[in-house]
Parts: sequence; structure tokens; C-alpha cells
Amino acid sequence: MIPSTRSGDRPTSPPPSAGWAISVTRLDLEQRGCSPPRTPEPPVHAGRVGLSNGVSSVADRLGERSRGVAGGRAVAWQDAGVPGHEDRLVELARGQLPDAVAEAWIALFRPAVRLIAVGSGVAVGHLGGNPSLPVGMPWPVWPDVGPLTHVASLDCGSLPREALDIPLPAAGRLLFFYFDGRYQLDHDDPWLDMAEPDQPEGAQVVFIPDGVAVRERSAPPGLRPYPRVDLAGVPMMTGPQREHILLDQVSVPGGLSLAEAVDGLSVNGYAGTDVFCEVVYQVDEGRWPNHQVGGFSDPWQGAAESEIAGLVLDGVPWGDPRFAEEAARWVLLAQFDSDGEMLWGDAGALYWLIRRDDLAAGRFDRARFTMQCG
Repeated sequence: MIPSTRSGDRPTSPPPSAGWAISVTRLDLEQRGCSPPRTPEPPVHAGRVGLSNGVSSVADRLGERSRGVAGGRAVAWQDAGVPGHEDRLVELARGQLPDAVAEAWIALFRPAVRLIAVGSGVAVGHLGGNPSLPVGMPWPVWPDVGPLTHVASLDCGSLPREALDIPLPAAGRLLFFYFDGRYQLDHDDPWLDMAEPDQPEGAQVVFIPDGVAVRERSAPPGLRPYPRVDLAGVPMMTGPQREHILLDQVSVPGGLSLAEAVDGLSVNGYAGTDVFCEVVYQVDEGRWPNHQVGGFSDPWQGAAESEIAGLVLDGVPWGDPRFAEEAARWVLLAQFDSDGEMLWGDAGALYWLIRRDDLAAGRFDRARFTMQCG
């Protein structure tokens, strides 16, 4: 198994000060390896809305790939930007999916920004390396366990925010930290079992408003940082994939949901809702890993939006209207794939999500976290 993670939104200690804010998330780390997602099992039909007059209700609000990236590195795109990527995604959808399914799926597309290794572009942030933290702010730690590893820093003002449909801050920086076991504990296995309700803090996102005094900080003793990789931002388009609630909520002419309409369909050996994953994979093949801001999550297991809704509601079944409404509220803040030395479980990805209204209000303390791998 791989460590599956769960997040929470308890306040951290010490409290935020000097203009910066921390979101503390909680983990379920089970012994090495990823457990199956904790999303309730989707039924054959969970209620849906039609597309004859446009996407409505939950759909309005919401908007397995087989790949090896453990030794990979982000590569620059030859055809950067939304138009080329979207055109190819639309072309493949219309060429490989039934007409009604393709058009319904395309109508749900949402924009995102892919983070790639800087070639000649402008850097919008970096993976690994040393973060710049506010003067006086302690290094993020997991109390009684150890310091967190810096995963990435992003400059909101440099990201192509005009390409997104989420209300990112116009300025400031987002920093992502995660306890990944690189800090050497006096323990046989750093992947501790913490499935208890009062699980401690193991993943954090820090927002630093523009103008706050910062300085570059080296990792604490005993914590080896990841190599720094400067990142550029490339607009792209995304569609809902496996186990996203929209696939059960949106219907095609004739009344079937998207999930029902692809039941029995196969694309390159992938069946059911995995056909949507396969279409996305064909567009992106050779361009992994996928570090991403905004858009639909790119899942290793099931849609992160549905997984977070399941964690928040804890026991509410997939078909309950409350599940669909809760899933509709969550948007992807950022995800980071396994990349070079960054290896999440057996080459999975880290996901930070936040409710849209919390993002607009800058309430990053309410972000939630999960990790998935194959």
C-alpha cells in the first residue's frame, strides 16, 4: 500500500502573524503504499442534470492513466497555450467518443495552468529548493514528528491567472509543504499510522501576501531539500475524469448520464469512465509529470474533488444530494506529481483543494489535502 492522506483545517501553532497565513492539513498515513481512495463508491446512476439547455445546477458550479514518471522531469511544450491543447483534446474526444458523449464532456472543460520546467519562459515559481519565508515565521513542522519538506513555491502575480476560472490572489506567494519521510526520525518507519480523528499536521500551505518581508531559508538540520527546478506556467484545458461527480450528474440526449453512456465503451483497452482518462493521456503523453494549478484534478485513483467531499461529509453516500453539492464547492488549488527525486508513494501526486468561496476570501486555512498513487 501507499500512504493515503487525509486533510483537516485545524489551526496551527504558532498562530499566523505578520501578514502571513498557514493552512494546516491532516494526514492518514498508513504503512508504505497507497490505499484505495476513500470516496464512496459511485452507483450506476446517482442523479443528473441534462445538457439540452446548457449545464445547470451542480454542473454549473463544478464547471488511470498508465504512466511512469518516477525518474521523469517536466519538459517544455512545443505547442504552449490553451488553443493548441484544447484543440487537440477536442479533436481526440470527437474522434474516439460517441458524438453525444464527446459534446457533453467538452462542454464541461475548465482551464488550468500546467507548471513546466522553465525553458525560455518567465518563472512563476519553483519546485524544491529553499523557500522564502516571512521574517520571524518558524519553519513549518509536524508537532512531535518533525519539519515538513518544501514541495513548491508559486508567485500568484506571475501565474497567467487570466487563463483560470478560480479566484487566485492577484499577488502574493503560495508555498506548499508536506511530511514525506525525508526527515530522519528515531523510528523504524517514518510513514506512521495516523488514522485517528485527532491526527497531527503533516501538510501545510502558506500564503504570503505581497509586501511582507521574507528571506530565503535553508531546511532544518536533518531535512534534505529537493533539487530546485524553476517553473513556467502554461495555460491548458482539463476535463472531468474517473469518479468525478459530474460524470453522474450530467446527462446526454436520451437521458443517460455520461458515466452510463460510456458503460461498455472501450478506448485503447480502457473501459467505462476510464475512457476520459485515456483521452486526456493521449493529449499529454510525453509531457509528464503534471504539476497543475486550477482546472479539474488529474487523478491517479478517483477525482480528488469527490474524494475531498467524501472526507468532509464522512459517511454520506455518493447518491445523496449533499454529496454532489459538497463536491461542487471544491476546486483544485494545486497538484504536484512525482518528479525526479520527488516520489509520492509509488509515483503518485499531492493535491491541495479549497472551496471556491474560501479561495476568493483568502481563507487558505480551510484548504484540504490528499495524496493518491497507483
